[in-house]
Amino acid sequence: MVRTKGRRKITVDQKEYVWYIKPGYDNPYLLLHMISADKTLVLIVPIDMEHPFVVQIQKSGRYVRYVPPFEIPKSITPDTVARLIRWAESDEEKILALGYPEYPDL
Repeated sequence: MVRTKGRRKITVDQKEYVWYIKPGYDNPYLLLHMISADKTLVLIVPIDMEHPFVVQIQKSGRYVRYVPPFEIPKSITPDTVARLIRWAESDEEKILALGYPEYPDL
């Protein structure tokens, strides 16, 4: 079960998710976190970056960074969260964001 206190809930395609925004531990970015209720999907998105990316934390604990096919707005809304979740859950091919110095570690 995912902790929900102080976090927003959203239902996307009949599946429950929790999302919240908080500052990064060791970087200057605000981070959007999205977690499915069953923890099969965990996404982290730095907000307001020149070159946006989405981090997916896999069950093995491995972090994989992808370039989203759309802009990530500075102001995060439930529609933005739903769009990111649908994209991440889709079978659409995703572009890896590896080896780019402008992408900080999270």
